[in-house]
Amino acid sequence: MVNAFLFYSLYPTLVVILCVLLLHKAYRSGAGLPYLKLFANLALINIFQAISYATLGFSLTFSQYIADLYLISAYFLFIHFMQLALYLSEGDREPWPKYLYIAPIILTLLHFSGLMVNSYRIENGVLFHNDGLFAWVFDVFVILSSVITIITFTHNFIYNKKNELIASKNIIALISFIPFVLMSTLLIVLSNTQHVIPVVIIIPSITVYIVAIFYYISTYKKTLKDIFPAVF
Repeated sequence: MVNAFLFYSLYPTLVVILCVLLLHKAYRSGAGLPYLKLFANLALINIFQAISYATLGFSLTFSQYIADLYLISAYFLFIHFMQLALYLSEGDREPWPKYLYIAPIILTLLHFSGLMVNSYRIENGVLFHNDGLFAWVFDVFVILSSVITIITFTHNFIYNKKNELIASKNIIALISFIPFVLMSTLLIVLSNTQHVIPVVIIIPSITVYIVAIFYYISTYKKTLKDIFPAVF
């Protein structure tokens, strides 16, 4: 069983290496802070997932503490998407988006109070959590923040059409973000059923998709008109 847990930690570990690599490249290329925070957040999620599984066969208690950090880091992910969407507006970049952190901080406080996660269990060699009384708050938060992010990307595209590069980045971000939202919605639905969700595979795979797409956007120099002149 210990070998199985170590095997489960391998995939997220490889994804962490990819995240750190792209984080370094993005920093060296002068990508904005929202990109760096998104990549760092994704790296943390996978680090905690890898450590949780790597230690599960040795200490269930320690593994559960790491699983708590894994879930808490996930609370902040959607805020970083919203901040990136606001950053891509290329408009008035006031410091007020930092106040968006209030939402995940509240979720974190609820988590430490035992209201987000009631307990943990192991099924078929996989670590699962049992929802707490206010676990539904995170589901609502994910849906609302995703809708806000989609609206922001759409607004940026519509109101920045004269700046073709900004418009192109936003439409790519919008199209790329929608599959992630659909997958997140599916995970929320399945988490409220008896279906077993293989997050040990799904989360790292989603991470690879996100970091690849948004690193591409951070270095994107052409416009859609350059690529598809017949369409635009």
